Amino acid sequence: MILDEPDSLILTFTNYTNPLICRGELTSIDAIAVGGTPPYFYSWTNSDTTFQSIVGAGTYYCNIVDFNGCSTSSSVEISEPTPFSIDSYILDEPTCDSGANVSVSLVGGALPYNYSWSNGETSNSANNIQTNSAWVVVSDYCESTDSIFFNFEQYELETSLYYDNITHYANIEIDFSTTLGPFTYSWNDISSNLISSNDQVGPLCEGTYFITVTDMSNGCSITDTLIADFFIPNGIIDLSTTTVFSDFDLWGYAPYTYFWDDGSNSQHADLCPGNHWVEVTDVNGCTVREDFVIEEIKLTLSPFDLLIECDISNTDLELEVTAEGGIPPYEILWSDGTSSNPISVGLSPGIQGVTITDNNNCSVDTLFRISALTNECIPNVFSPNNDQVNDTWVLEDSYLFSNSIVKIYNRYGKLVFESSGYNKPWDGTNEDGIDLSAGCYFYFIEIEKDTDPIKGTVTIVR
Repeated sequence: MILDEPDSLILTFTNYTNPLICRGELTSIDAIAVGGTPPYFYSWTNSDTTFQSIVGAGTYYCNIVDFNGCSTSSSVEISEPTPFSIDSYILDEPTCDSGANVSVSLVGGALPYNYSWSNGETSNSANNIQTNSAWVVVSDYCESTDSIFFNFEQYELETSLYYDNITHYANIEIDFSTTLGPFTYSWNDISSNLISSNDQVGPLCEGTYFITVTDMSNGCSITDTLIADFFIPNGIIDLSTTTVFSDFDLWGYAPYTYFWDDGSNSQHADLCPGNHWVEVTDVNGCTVREDFVIEEIKLTLSPFDLLIECDISNTDLELEVTAEGGIPPYEILWSDGTSSNPISVGLSPGIQGVTITDNNNCSVDTLFRISALTNECIPNVFSPNNDQVNDTWVLEDSYLFSNSIVKIYNRYGKLVFESSGYNKPWDGTNEDGIDLSAGCYFYFIEIEKDTDPIKGTVTIVR
């Protein structure tokens, strides 16, 4: 008798997902037996007793026994994704010209990943974040989530600029910075010329300067503006003497050079009234200019107008001139050579001149005029009848200048007498020596050019 032996009993697995797509997910596994003698009996480590088992991630064993009691076993390992999370991040803190930049790296879970940033970004990074904080929520295909919150320290660089208007030195200090630098310094003038690369500079001339501090750790910089001026409370010149003040009273560093508008280059300049300027330069090449005005020399005469009165008894009077403007003290010179002030002169028609010279040798002159006041001093009647009494129209010499002109007109406006200087008084005759009839005549006396004439009437009585 020949007995047939069954094929070897073999166990295989099919119809399952490995690895699992999502963490915690389940899959069915079919155990397939071949060979041996059916029916088969199944025994799983999870206590299932059918050919099919529902499992999660892990290693599972299955044992089968056929009708003849023959058995075999096998195992299967089901894997799942590692836990989904934010693994790491890269953060670039804000700088002077850019906000923060941050990116995250994820691990585990199932692709694709989703990103939701507080500023609306949807990739693994967010750039130029201008706020002081940010967050991101991430998720995977299986809707697992994670999140992270960031705080940023906004970049700051604060400086203080100091300037001494006595020594003319300036320095800049870093009050606060979110980095430790190092820092560089660049001082420039208004023409962008570099004048120093230190935190201090000087001595400076008057003008506008710019100091730029740069943080070498990130390239950020800050620029301050300095208006440098000099402390010159009293100016640079003594106007009373047109002299630049001594070195001790000036602003800068000796020695100094001088240049006046008239071309002078010494500490003092002889300047006459008008608009002027002076430039003073110190040893460092710093120049200060002062514009100034020397007032015109003005003379005040006393008395202002010299008038002769008819009943004057004292023919001497005092003339005085007062000066202001220019540069005192003054020298006085009268036309008669006298230098005193006041002076006494005889009272008679004429001109007295006076010249004033100031300390800078600038001079001005003026004239005193002595003239008759009105026709009250002039006789208004005479009787040319050859009785030796009041036969002529007498005018006092002290009332007339040598070039005075006297004219007489009759009532018809005809000129009947004219004399220059009035050396010979009018005797009541016309130019031909013929006696004029009694009556009223009109006189016109030009005391001197540029003075008002004296007008009036004189009556001939016969």
